[in-house]
Amino acid sequence: MSQIVPIQSAIAFTNQMLQLKQLGEIEGERYLSFSLDRAVNSLVPLADLQGVIELSFPDILPVPQMHESLLGIINWRGKATWILDIAGLVGATHWCRREPLITSGMAMMVQIQQETVGFLVERIGTIEIYRDRDCLPITAGMFGDRLRPFLQGYFLDAQQNPKVVLDLQQLWSVISR
Repeated sequence: MSQIVPIQSAIAFTNQMLQLKQLGEIEGERYLSFSLDRAVNSLVPLADLQGVIELSFPDILPVPQMHESLLGIINWRGKATWILDIAGLVGATHWCRREPLITSGMAMMVQIQQETVGFLVERIGTIEIYRDRDCLPITAGMFGDRLRPFLQGYFLDAQQNPKVVLDLQQLWSVISR
């Protein structure tokens, strides 16, 4: 069973994240939801995030001769920060090939080893709470071959729709090799 906390903007997200961290009476782990594509609803643990920022595509400086899912770098908190297109990496439509072209999105900022990485998605959803014991394993036929290696498991929401938990460190490891 999940609890859903609505979210309106990046500022509201930050405020709600701080409020939720102070609430000890809610059982379970907090996840940020987002749509990977029209068919896959995804979650990342809130504890993994350093922040969420709205990002305009022209703010991303392309870097030549890199993996196509590495869109480029931005200046975040005074440091060059890689921006990764999650959807393109796992087999959905690449950010630059969408019709119509989308010019802004939300970047989920994550510290991986000694580097901060932004994972770009069209929009973020809600903060949802799930109990770890309710996480179900991914089976062989559930998702496409490109997506499956990046999944830690999935939860069923209140309407019994699956929400997959992405392993952001695994996503980054494919790019940073």
